[in-house]
This record gives sequence, C-alpha cells and structure tokens, in this order.
Amino acid sequence: MVPRNEECRSCALPEWCLFLDVDGTLVEIADTPSSVMVDPSLNTLLSGVSQRLNGALALVSGRSIATIDQLFAPLKLPAAGQHGAERRDASGVFWTADSGPGECLDGARASLRAFVESHPGTLFEDKAAPSPFTIGSPRVRGGRLPRGRRGLGPARSAL
Repeated sequence: MVPRNEECRSCALPEWCLFLDVDGTLVEIADTPSSVMVDPSLNTLLSGVSQRLNGALALVSGRSIATIDQLFAPLKLPAAGQHGAERRDASGVFWTADSGPGECLDGARASLRAFVESHPGTLFEDKAAPSPFTIGSPRVRGGRLPRGRRGLGPARSAL
C-alpha cells in the first residue's frame, strides 16, 4: 500500500518507475521543434520525483538525447531519444542502436528536402535510425500536408 498525503512526501517509492514523454506531455507542442520552452519549475518537479523514485524516472522522445539535455539543462535524467535509437541509463552510460539505413536513403532525403523547400510552412528534420527523418507542418495539425504524398516524387518510392 502506498502512503497518502503527508506520509508520502517523505517516502521513497523504490518499486515504481516512470517513463515520461517529452513533447505534448511534459512540454507543449510548438510550431517548430526549436521553439519548445521548458518551464524551470518543471525541472524542479522532475528532479524531486526522480529522487523520490531513487532515480527510476526517464524521459522519452523522438528528439536526440543531446536535445533533451539542452531543453532540461542543467537536469540530466535517464533518457530514450530518437524513438529508442539512443538511450542513457541511470548510471549515465550511453547506448545507441546499430546504424540505420544511412546512405541508402540519401535519394529520399534529397527529394523530401526539395518538397519542403517548395511547400512554405513545412519542416524537415533529419534524424538517425530508426526514423531517419520526419516531415511536418506547424500550420497543419495532425501531420497532414497539402496534397499529401503527391509532391514527394522519387522519395515516395524510396520509402
């Protein structure tokens, strides 16, 4: 049984572990990935919860762990970045997945960049495995782009 109210404020909860999603859960979704802001009081809260859980709290994101660290600086928590391709455990050891598709997606990457350049308001993020890149629009919620996949041309067949 978990103690309630005043009793719980001073207790450790060693049997619990939290995996917290960053974008849309801990921080608001923003028009661009670089415009996300973290309220300093969130760091204080996360630090306190992490201590109560004996370090069993991790941040999870499609962003890189380096970007997670920049957002939450100076706090450095265990994390899973780039959809699990990067991980930092509670002791600070950094793990990465085997390299992804790399050069075999260069053609798709070039086509997607051209698509974004010809569609104002869209964004292109070049990432690592397992999701090499994402494409989106701050003006169109839900990931739908004007005219869908028609403008992707050669990138569509490479995907």
